[in-house]
Amino acid sequence: MKLKFCSLIYLLHLLFLFTSSCKDSSTGPPDRPIEWSFLGLDGIHLERLVLSEGKLYACAGKNGLFRLNTPSGNDNEWEFLGLADERLEDHKGVSDVVTLNDTLLVSHWAGTDHFDKAGISRSSDNGMSWTAIDNGFIKNIQYPTSAFLLTLDQNLLNPDLVIAGSFSDCTDVYFSKDFGLSWNAFSNVVPWTQKPFNIAHFHPKNENEIWVGMNVITSTVRPFLYRTVDFGESWQSIIEYPYNPDAPGVYLEDIAFSISESNTVFAALSKVLLKSMDSGVTWTTAIDTLDSGIFWNIIGNPTDGDQYIACTTDSLYQTFDEGKTWETLMAKPENTRMMKDLVVDWNNKMLYVNTYNPSNGVYRLRFE
Repeated sequence: MKLKFCSLIYLLHLLFLFTSSCKDSSTGPPDRPIEWSFLGLDGIHLERLVLSEGKLYACAGKNGLFRLNTPSGNDNEWEFLGLADERLEDHKGVSDVVTLNDTLLVSHWAGTDHFDKAGISRSSDNGMSWTAIDNGFIKNIQYPTSAFLLTLDQNLLNPDLVIAGSFSDCTDVYFSKDFGLSWNAFSNVVPWTQKPFNIAHFHPKNENEIWVGMNVITSTVRPFLYRTVDFGESWQSIIEYPYNPDAPGVYLEDIAFSISESNTVFAALSKVLLKSMDSGVTWTTAIDTLDSGIFWNIIGNPTDGDQYIACTTDSLYQTFDEGKTWETLMAKPENTRMMKDLVVDWNNKMLYVNTYNPSNGVYRLRFE
């Protein structure tokens, strides 16, 4: 009888522990399955995704500009904002966008047969109508109207200040101090001509510090990265690969700055992610993807200097210690060939990628 009583007490104790643990677990955050959500735009070649002021923009080249107004919710109805031109080739047309309240700036790049489609379009009514801006761009015989603009960046400390990387005869980087109404070119950035500046970024903590990069294609591909700390008065070479026709091509795809350490910067070069803690004087390998694809993007948490997410062709990687260690966050969406153009909504813990080659559309992932 005593043995049965003890056994009953033991079973009741186990039941109490089980129910208590269930009760405690229910007070924590609910478990969410980590899976991709499809947001549309399949079949449309996208050049870039941009997350700005809570809205997701898709720069679709010759197909124009699209916007998802509440991407973190159930909205998957893209709003078409115009600027399409089917006469253009693939990889030409709308290339980037920055926003300031209801004002939008869009960069275009085109071929010589449609040079009138290159430059800047500006909207002051949230994308309802557009005006071509050509004030201050270099004009010459080959490209009479403006430069071919590849990328835009907006200064976090002064939102009216914008830079644009271009591909023109003069290989210019332009700047505007009035959010795109007028433009000027930085002089003497590099000695190259007819090479594309596909990277142009302000440092998030220094209004006068700008980093610009390009990939010089001859018989191989060589990355180049330059920096100014005095708003273009002088430029410093950060990365310059020497010419070696037998070396494999290396592409500079993206850079990212630490929000906590002003001298720390990451650079994505093909299958390697490099890290510098002295503003580019020396570099170490933060992570090597080996066979998992090319690094396209790396994005840092603006409120946590230790957290970054990087996007490769096949996988997303995450670090919580400023690149010392990395973990795989998620593989690419099923039935897609590759990912590109990562953007992150840190406040809502959501990220977005463009799937590419061929275009399978835009996907969203909730992460923790």
